[in-house]
Amino acid sequence: MIYVVIAIIIVVIIVAIVRSGSSGGGGGNQGNSNTTECGNKPTFIDNLFTPEEKRAGNRGEAKATRIIQSVLRSDDWLFTHFKIESNGKRSEMDDIVVNQYGVFIIEVKDWNGTITGREEDSNWLQYKTTYEDQTYENVRKNPIKQVNGQVYALKEYLKANGVRVWVSGYVLMLQGNSPVRSERVLNSKYEIDSVIHTTDRKLLDENTIYNIRRLLEP
Repeated sequence: MIYVVIAIIIVVIIVAIVRSGSSGGGGGNQGNSNTTECGNKPTFIDNLFTPEEKRAGNRGEAKATRIIQSVLRSDDWLFTHFKIESNGKRSEMDDIVVNQYGVFIIEVKDWNGTITGREEDSNWLQYKTTYEDQTYENVRKNPIKQVNGQVYALKEYLKANGVRVWVSGYVLMLQGNSPVRSERVLNSKYEIDSVIHTTDRKLLDENTIYNIRRLLEP
């Protein structure tokens, strides 16, 4: 009997590994191959020791990457999970799009339930109701303020390396449940397409784009 149990466990692990390898993260762009994974994609073993909330976040980020890829054009460049250290603080940027229209950070949130808060608040509140009709409250950092910090950090990093460009930051709410209406919050791929392909400032030349790409590539 013990051998049967061991065999079943082995089969489950093999299936999970195959699914993990084929689920797609930063790569696999269907419409544009200019995608660079700057961080290490979690392996099946990593996921075994990762809390479910973190695994759900990883799945949300992978989904967001595929959505962004679907609106990229041939001269767009996408960088995922870019890590940077600024003023002694380390932060990770989910997605960065670079093209002639500028540099765009997209912070991804896949929060279920009801979210409350204001744009100027430091934190937002998330309310989730279980199947047993119990409601739980989680304190979440305001993602608009979070991406503001990322914009500053990336702009300073580029400037320190001789590239002075405007950096824009947005929050992508995958569940469409943002508590605020803001031009900084995106809810669909059409809104992503609009913000990364529209500009009211001077277009970036090819040399500047190349220098930015060089600084973001691992």
